[in-house]
Amino acid sequence: MDFKKQKDSLIDNALSVFFIGIFISLSDGLLGRIGVLGSVVMLISYYLMYLKSKKSND
Repeated sequence: MDFKKQKDSLIDNALSVFFIGIFISLSDGLLGRIGVLGSVVMLISYYLMYLKSKKSND
């Protein structure tokens, strides 16, 4: 597997990762305690957005 391509793909689609995290965290009633995972995914998406901004500045 080419992890660099996967990392670049995640960085380019950071906003999509954010909305997936929102969906997971808001579906707490359907999924139970796994809604905390949605918050973690949203935090990771902020880091991906930070990496995207650093990538565009270079």
